[in-house]
Amino acid sequence: MNAYLGLADALDTFAPDELLQQGDRVEFRLCGIASNLVKKLAKKDNRPWFMFTLSTKKASLQLNMFADATAKWAMNLAENAQVVILGNIIVGQEGPRINVKECRPLEAYVMGHIKRVTWLLHPQHKELPDFLRTLRTTLDKNAGSTNTSLGFLFEDRITALSDISGALGWKLTPAKFQEFRTHPAVAGVQLETKPLEIADDRKWSKRS
Repeated sequence: MNAYLGLADALDTFAPDELLQQGDRVEFRLCGIASNLVKKLAKKDNRPWFMFTLSTKKASLQLNMFADATAKWAMNLAENAQVVILGNIIVGQEGPRINVKECRPLEAYVMGHIKRVTWLLHPQHKELPDFLRTLRTTLDKNAGSTNTSLGFLFEDRITALSDISGALGWKLTPAKFQEFRTHPAVAGVQLETKPLEIADDRKWSKRS
């Protein structure tokens, strides 16, 4: 998950050890690596479902992706696949459980769900011009939907942030993000993500 440092944390809605503390029907998003996949068959209708482990930087969770979700998202679930899991918490008589509703490829999800990147910069750093030139080249050559803002760090105080024109939205990739994040002129980074949205899969009965 080193390629997703900063990105995964921004997308995660809760720490793994906090998930089961959430209320009934609270939705979550969690990034990690899938492993230990075990395919099962439902006793009721023989439909396939999966047990698997989701490993993050901080913990490993044992998850079940039941038949409805498996039918839609099993193509994204593989050994050592980097994924983002979307679901909700179901609180029943036996206590809370994690309900997996979607399993999406992490890289594509990151590229589509980071809304804005704010780079905090060292104003006096000798390599600041290099960062700004490289950033502008990237924005020009990689058109996309992620917006960019800049701020400068003066003696532990941040100036007012400046938004770069929305016409220069770029296609954020994990590799390019890490390249910028580790640039010597960068003091820090702030990320704004798109809201968590899970498709409504409720089945409505027809009116008679």
